[in-house]
Amino acid sequence: MKIDMMYGALGIFIIASWLITDSNIFPFLIGSFHVEGILNYMFCLLIPFAPAAYLDSVQCGRYKKSISVIMILSAVNAVTWPVLHFTGIIPIYNVRMAVNSILAVMSVAVIVILIIDAVKGNFGKYRFTFIGFFGFLLCCIFELLMLLLIKSPNDSVSMVIGLGVLLTFVVVQQVDDIRIINMEKQYAMDISEAKTRFLASMSHEIRTPINAILGMNEMILRENTNEVIGEYSRSIRSSGKILLMLVNDVLDFSKIEAGKMEINETTFLMSAMLYDVISLVKERADEKSIKLEIEIKNEIPDEVTSDEFRIRQILINLMNNAVKYTEKGSVTLILDGRFTGDDDFEIEFIVKDTGKGIKEEDQVHFFEAFTRVDAKSNANIEGTGLGLAIVKSIVDSMNGTIELKSEYAVGSEFRVTLPVKYIGKELLSDDFMEKRADYDAVIEGCDYIAPDANILAVDDNQSNLTIVKLFLKRTGIVPDLCNSGNRAIELCREKKYDLILLDHMMPKPDGIETLHIIKNDEKSLNRETKAIVFTANAVAGSRRMYLNEGFDDYLTKPIESKVFEKMVKSLLPKDKIINSLTDNNSAKTPDISGGMSPTKKKLMAVRGLDYDMLLKYCDGDEEFLEEMISGVVAGCEERVNRMRESLREKNIKAYEIDAHTLKSTMATLGLTELSERAKKHEFAAKDNDVEFIYKDAHDFIEEYIAVCEKLR
Repeated sequence: MKIDMMYGALGIFIIASWLITDSNIFPFLIGSFHVEGILNYMFCLLIPFAPAAYLDSVQCGRYKKSISVIMILSAVNAVTWPVLHFTGIIPIYNVRMAVNSILAVMSVAVIVILIIDAVKGNFGKYRFTFIGFFGFLLCCIFELLMLLLIKSPNDSVSMVIGLGVLLTFVVVQQVDDIRIINMEKQYAMDISEAKTRFLASMSHEIRTPINAILGMNEMILRENTNEVIGEYSRSIRSSGKILLMLVNDVLDFSKIEAGKMEINETTFLMSAMLYDVISLVKERADEKSIKLEIEIKNEIPDEVTSDEFRIRQILINLMNNAVKYTEKGSVTLILDGRFTGDDDFEIEFIVKDTGKGIKEEDQVHFFEAFTRVDAKSNANIEGTGLGLAIVKSIVDSMNGTIELKSEYAVGSEFRVTLPVKYIGKELLSDDFMEKRADYDAVIEGCDYIAPDANILAVDDNQSNLTIVKLFLKRTGIVPDLCNSGNRAIELCREKKYDLILLDHMMPKPDGIETLHIIKNDEKSLNRETKAIVFTANAVAGSRRMYLNEGFDDYLTKPIESKVFEKMVKSLLPKDKIINSLTDNNSAKTPDISGGMSPTKKKLMAVRGLDYDMLLKYCDGDEEFLEEMISGVVAGCEERVNRMRESLREKNIKAYEIDAHTLKSTMATLGLTELSERAKKHEFAAKDNDVEFIYKDAHDFIEEYIAVCEKLR
């Protein structure tokens, strides 16, 4: 649009100059009719250039050859006659008829181009400019005919009218273009918001089952003694983490697009972070018999302050890529750096491989999103094409640099440089992997207990409460559990807690509203109590939003037990924590393969319920299983009444929350059919498909009541 307007403005300037030099005001200003006449003709010869260029621009070059011919003819016309005049060969006044004839032919040619474009139906996008041009050219031809046929002095009225028509419709065209651009901008914003809502929904939908899978698998790893089952469990953990990594890639890319990539600095041990990264990548390297090597080239501080999660993400992406594209040989992580101030350090991570390498022409676009080089030969290698684009964005956000050196069929080298702060004088040792492995073996259980700590966990999904209870088991903490915000508010009036864990997505009041009420309630005993939100919402800006709402920390699902334990320890009062390097909570899983208990007999009669899986989900604790089912049954009447009231009041949002909770609860019990039915109602509520909801709601609720009666 800027180029179009430039041509248009230039054309209007030339025509206006021609009109001024042909008016009575010009000799009054200049005082020379001779100069006036020459200038008038010279401006007249220049007129075709800018309008022709403007027309070519708005027509997107569809008739470039024809316009080029007109431009060349205009150039010859504009140069030849002034040269002949100033050299004294032919005065320009003697060739006025020829000049005007050439200008008339060019005007007719442009009109023909406009007519052809209109017949082809291409003029819609510049319809107002089309009308302006047509009117202007008709006025030009009329002006030229007056000069050629009547041969009388002309006051240029028709040209003034033509210029006015052109200028008016060009302005109208620009206003219309701006209107369309604003509409398209709003549409793009609406699409972006819809995408964000979709990602938030999918984040919750995907992370909730991953949370259950990885959470229960963590309990199997803790308490299992069978090596074969342990191997299966470790494979589940590895695959689950890869799945979670893919989900995180998509979510991180949405944050980058929204410009909300968050950098959160914490103090951490480089040895611990590197040990976790290398342990994760080593599993994949061992599968391909690739040697994984680590080199420390310089003094590296062990305790640093930076964004541990983002550095971990950078290294995992780069090293996973190196392993993926290396069939034989080795992948090497080189650590280097230099001290740049009293507490400043510039650390370098260099990842080298002996893999396929990258062609020089592909390296230019290597960090672009959804780009995968040599796609044909790499078609069998998994990946989204987002990893390196995300790495580049993270490095830029952390004020670092990333460089690529690669030789095709020889290997690649990625060099990442990041500024960090260092604490203390402890350096990263060459044998940090062995030392860290020994340390982890000692504290594998948990490095503290807090049996006297009082914690309240709030979630409308019983399976999530189960996971929280199990993850706190080895800390010696027995949390109070409740499944609604209102009940949490009541408990906070009755008892002082050391920490509150709140889910976000609950029926009214949700987690945020519940926290606000607890913090502002005069009767509350927990106005100053610290709170953690745990949620599957992990889209752009989530962490900052929750912290702004008053939470002290933010935990995304699936919950990692070590991260959870560490976060709980950091927020509990220091006098409630007892440091320990032994696992004081080595509970034994009861034998569930023997005789059939009364509870099992009753539950086996419920069609679709998987008793053994449910018992494992409850850590083999049949008493807790009974407690959980009792909770489901006890909440049935209240939930049914709430759902029916939501339907009566046409409160589809409240109905959606209950359908979502039912979906998760029934899935936890192994009641897949009812869970899938609840899922249909949840998504119908999201899409505002009230026709489906009201048609099926009665039978759906009755089926839920029937299941609860059987469970009772």
